[in-house]
Order: sequence, then structure tokens, then C-alpha cells
Amino acid sequence: IGSGKYVGTYKVPDGISVKDAVVTATLEDKAGNITTSTSQKVTIDSTLPKIESVEIVGSPGRAGGKITVNMVGEPNASAKFKIGNIADENMREQPEGSGKYTGSYTILPDINVQDAVVTVTLIDSVGNISTDASKKATIDNKSPVITSVKVIGSPGYKGGKITIEMQGKANGKAFFSIAGVTSDQAMTEQSEGKYSGEYIISDGVDVTDAVVTIKLTDLAGNSSTDKTQKVTIDTTAPK
Repeated sequence: IGSGKYVGTYKVPDGISVKDAVVTATLEDKAGNITTSTSQKVTIDSTLPKIESVEIVGSPGRAGGKITVNMVGEPNASAKFKIGNIADENMREQPEGSGKYTGSYTILPDINVQDAVVTVTLIDSVGNISTDASKKATIDNKSPVITSVKVIGSPGYKGGKITIEMQGKANGKAFFSIAGVTSDQAMTEQSEGKYSGEYIISDGVDVTDAVVTIKLTDLAGNSSTDKTQKVTIDTTAPK
């Protein structure tokens, strides 16, 4: 009291949003003289920042790769994302004022999660917070399992065919090679986890117990090979 310093507080209720509202301060002395000042302005924002879209790049991913999260929302805010209990990363607005935010997580070894929820958080300049948990990410550092391999048509002859059947992890890419004969022949996934490929035997191909190599690569880029089977091909006419 008596210092000439006055303080007043206004508690902002929900739903109030104004920008550069004029603050009018009134001072009245004991004699009734009144002075006002309108030199200051205030902005009140109680509206949650809008997250328009979220995009996940690099899922499924494996060790050494990156999962990148892109988000479009209210500009001039701060943003971050979480992947389950694995990652908690800040995002940058690029360029500034664009409302386009991006952040990345570099995948570590031995991390394996399926459809982990990606939570994106956007915080505006006054502290209002919005979240989006509509996207998921998968991290897979396990080699795909090859359950079984079967060779049909061995021993083979000119004009015949060798069929390779393999059962393993679904939704992968599979190839087979026959040592000294053919390399990286594509296999087709006929049904879930069941792959098949064929080699039509050419004249002049003669091998005994040639190793058949199967390679299966999953969506994250992990690979497994199998060399348990062999093939014999004889196109030489008997004398």
C-alpha cells in the first residue's frame, strides 16, 4: 500500500479466444480524477491446436533404419511424437510458420514391436495441447522363419522342370538359386506363407546334388536363407 503499484488478475475461462484485445487500465484518485491507459494488448487462446494429418514413413523398420513422423497442423507451435514405450522424439517445423512438422527415430537393435501406437502431440504458443494416436508403427529385427523347403522334379531331365516349395513368414519376398544352374529366381506367395517357384531345365545342364539356396526377406528387410535341399539334373543322353 502506498507504493503506487497495482496488480489485478483475470482467470481465463474455457472458450475465450481473442487476439490483441485492448487492455484498458483505469486509475481514479481520492478526489475523483480519472486517468485511463489503453497502451497494452492481450491475446487469449483457449482453442486446441488442430492436427490435420499424420504420416508414418519407414514402418515396418529394422535396426539402423529410421521411422519418420510427418504432421500437418497449426503453425508456430511445438510438436513431439512417441512410439509406444520405445521412442519419445521432438519434431521440427520446416519451414518455420508452415505448419509442417517432422521428426525421426533411429531404430536400435533388439527392438521388436507390432503395431505400436504412435502418439503425436502439438502444443500451441499458449500451452493448449492436442494429440493424435491414429497411426501405428512396426519394428522388426527378427529374421523371418523358413519352416520347410520341398524340391519336386529331381532328378530332372531336358524340358522338365524343378519346382521349389517353401513355407515361411508371410508377406515376404522369396528367391531360389540352384548352384551352377540358376540364380535368384523369384518365388510367388501362393497363399499365406506358402511360396513356390519353378526352373525349366535347359539342354546341356548336368549337375549332381547341386545345393538349392532359398532366401526369404520380410517387409522390414530382415533375411533368412535355407540350404538344406539339393537337386540333380541330367540332360545327357545315355550311351
